[in-house]
Amino acid sequence: MIGPAAAEALVAARGGTMVSIPVRHQAGSALAGVIGEGAMERLVELYGGTRIYVPVRDVLERRDRELRHMVASGTSLPAVALLFGISERRARQIVAAAK
Repeated sequence: MIGPAAAEALVAARGGTMVSIPVRHQAGSALAGVIGEGAMERLVELYGGTRIYVPVRDVLERRDRELRHMVASGTSLPAVALLFGISERRARQIVAAAK
């Protein structure tokens, strides 16, 4: 949704917390400073006016290990992506990052 680099930055800065997403993007906000203006615009577009939980890194690492194991065991990439609630593109990136 916001891209791997922005997601990593968000997890590093705010992992384990609830983050309020404003209804409108204001350039130069603290959160935009962490994830970038483009990613912030996308977050506002998708989740503006809500609060989102940002997982801690351990949760993401565990998910990635399980995802890679499932793909290596023969589960299709589309099925794994659906199961984990991520795009097929992101699932491919996770698998490729382990190589």
